Amino acid sequence: MKSPYAQTVRNGTIRLEGNYKRILILRSSGDLFKRAIRFIKERFSDASLYALIPEEVKDQVLDFEFEEVIIYNKAKRFNVIKAGYRFIRSLRKRRFDLILILYGGEELNYLNVMLFAWLIGKRKVAYTFENRVFVLTHGYLIKRIIKRLISRKSRILSMNKRINRLEFQSKRHRLFSMPKVAFFEITNRCNIRCVMCGRELGNFQSGDMSPLILRKCKPLFPFLEIAIPTGWGEPLLAKDMLFEILDLAKEYPRLKTNITTNGTLLNDDITERLVQSRLTSITISFDGATKETFEEIRAGADYDRIIENIKRINKIKELRKLSNPTLNLEFVAMRKNIEELPSLLELARMLDISSIIVVYLVVHTERLKHQSLYYYQELSNRIFEESKRKAQELGINLNLPDFFGSKDRIKEKGQCSAPWTTIYIRWNGEVLPCCFMPRVMGDLKTQNIQEIWNGEKYRSLRKEIGSKDLPERCRNCYGSEMDVNRERSHIQV
Repeated sequence: MKSPYAQTVRNGTIRLEGNYKRILILRSSGDLFKRAIRFIKERFSDASLYALIPEEVKDQVLDFEFEEVIIYNKAKRFNVIKAGYRFIRSLRKRRFDLILILYGGEELNYLNVMLFAWLIGKRKVAYTFENRVFVLTHGYLIKRIIKRLISRKSRILSMNKRINRLEFQSKRHRLFSMPKVAFFEITNRCNIRCVMCGRELGNFQSGDMSPLILRKCKPLFPFLEIAIPTGWGEPLLAKDMLFEILDLAKEYPRLKTNITTNGTLLNDDITERLVQSRLTSITISFDGATKETFEEIRAGADYDRIIENIKRINKIKELRKLSNPTLNLEFVAMRKNIEELPSLLELARMLDISSIIVVYLVVHTERLKHQSLYYYQELSNRIFEESKRKAQELGINLNLPDFFGSKDRIKEKGQCSAPWTTIYIRWNGEVLPCCFMPRVMGDLKTQNIQEIWNGEKYRSLRKEIGSKDLPERCRNCYGSEMDVNRERSHIQV
C-alpha cells in the first residue's frame, strides 16, 4: 500500500522531481551506489555531487567525478550523533539541495536520517530500499521515530539529551527534541512575606494549577531529566498537586525531582510523604544564620521551627535508611545578611546540609535599593572568598554566583540554553521560557505542549537568543546567566 507520507517509485527506477544543484549521496557500498550515480548524472547534469562514505569503500567512487568525497569514519553506517557537532556544521555550510540515502536491503534508521537532514538544514530526504526510492516528508519521519522510541522507553531520555545538545549547538529554531527541564508552578500562593519578594508588585493574580493543566503536561515526562514542581509560591500549599506530580515522576526512574520551600509547612505527615516519594532534593530558603536576621527578612517564618523541621527530615531519612532527598539551603545575599554567610556554613554542617546555593538580591522596590550588593562589591567578594575557604574545610558544597569584576558569563560561555532545554508552566497554563522571562510562549488551556514548544513565539525567541541582538530582559537577566557587573541585572525597579 502506498504510504500517505511518502512518494514511492517501484521497479528499481529512480525518479526525483525538482531542480537540484547540490546533491549529497550517503551510502555504505554496493552496486546500487554505481547505478544511482549514473542516473543522477543523467537526470541532474548540472548538479554538483558530493559523496559521504566510509573509508573502506572510498575506492568505489574513483570512477565518478564528485565535487568532493567526504570520509566520515571506519564504521559501515553513518551515525549522526557520533559524528559530532563540528562535522555536522561543516556539512551544513555546504547548503545541499537534496540528500539521497542509499541503503539497499538494509533497514533504514529513521532517527539517524531525520537528525542528519534536520541538522544540516533539509526537511526532505530521499532513500532507496529494496530497489525502490522513497521521498520522505518531515511528518512521516517524525511518526516513524516516535513509534520506535515509544517501544524503547529506556532510550528516550538519553536520545533526547543527545539530540537536544546538537540542536542547541547548531542553534536550531524548530526542534525535534523536547525540553530536558520543566518547572511546574503548582501554586503561586505563599504563606509568608519576604521583604525582597516581587509578588506584590503590579497586578499579581494568585491561584493553583488545575488537573487539566497537569494532564496536558504529561507528554513531557518521558523526555525530562529534571522536574521541579515549584514556582512563584510555596509548593506545600498545593500538596495534593505536588504529590500527584511526584507520583507521576516515579514512573520514570531516571527523572530527578526537586522542590524549593520556605520550610514552614514541613510537619510529620508531609515530611514522611516527601521522603517516601523518591524526591531527589529539597531546597529550603534560608536567608540568615541568626534568628533576628532570618525572621526580619522572611517575615512570618519561625527560625526555630524551621530548624526543627530540617532535623525532622534527617531523622526520617535515617529511620528509613534513605540518602534522598538531599537537603540544600538557598541564601539571598544582601547587605543585611552577607556577613552571616560564614556562620550559616557552620549551621549547615550541624544540620547535615549538602549544599548552600547563594544568589544576589534582586531589587524590585526603591526601599531595598540600599541592600543590593552591587553597591558593596568589595565586601561581597571578600565574604564570598572567605566562605569559599570555609566550605572546603567543612566539606559543604557552596554554590556561589560570579564575583564582581568577573567576565560576563554569556560572553564567556555562549548563549543561554533555556529556550532549547527548559520550559516553565504557570499555574494558569501559560508557558514561559524560564522563571525570569515574563514573555508568554503559549497557553495550555487552548494548545498542546508540542504546538507551544515549536510555535512561532518560541522559534522567534531562539532566533533572538542565537543572534547578537538579545532581548532586553535577557540582557538584564538576574538568573544563572546574569552579568553581575551590570547594575540593571541587580536593580529591577
